[in-house]
Amino acid sequence: MAQDYATIEDARSYGYQSTQDDDAILTPIITRASRLFDKACNLPAGYFDKYEPGSATARRFTGNGTNYLQVGPYLSTLTPTVALPTGWDTPTFLESNPFAHPQLATNNGEYFLIRTYGDDESRFEGLRTLDSDLGSNFALDLSSDLSRGWPDGIKVTVTAKWGWDAVPDDVVEAVLETAIAIWRGRDAAFARVVNLGESQQIFGALPDRARMIADKYRMGRMVFA
Repeated sequence: MAQDYATIEDARSYGYQSTQDDDAILTPIITRASRLFDKACNLPAGYFDKYEPGSATARRFTGNGTNYLQVGPYLSTLTPTVALPTGWDTPTFLESNPFAHPQLATNNGEYFLIRTYGDDESRFEGLRTLDSDLGSNFALDLSSDLSRGWPDGIKVTVTAKWGWDAVPDDVVEAVLETAIAIWRGRDAAFARVVNLGESQQIFGALPDRARMIADKYRMGRMVFA
């Protein structure tokens, strides 16, 4: 079950006009605001959940022939392990996420395993350094399709502790902004715009600052099976 991205204590502090007497109303509003933020980012419910303590588990992701394998969020202090089906070599990779090599990602909040080639972490496909006096010559090695990217259409098993190290601070802020806006504007008109039905346009339910934060994370490409 997807987690709330903020606590009742966070909301009570952020929305200074609320008290413990408002908790019964405010608690479900935080849940609603958390799911609204997921939808605004076009991400699965609970994408920003903090990891749950326990053993690492396996998920499968599909290679697309590029050097970039997008995976779900995982605990950054534990390097994932990777396995391919029988007959496929397991490649080396770099981690790209908000905590390691974030500049290699294409959007905030994305997690990639970037295929590398050789001990020098080269990202040039099929290039191998030749032994020579100069040590600077290169030759193409096209002897195997395994030398190119994450194999297209092949399931890659990735084992990790899934979930963020902690819910990102800006996500917490966006959810609190939204929750307090809902709490302060409880009426029939506002209830209509925050409806979570599939056909409902939800962006009008987010305050401007929360919408700006959601814009940074919107991507809609992360899928695992």
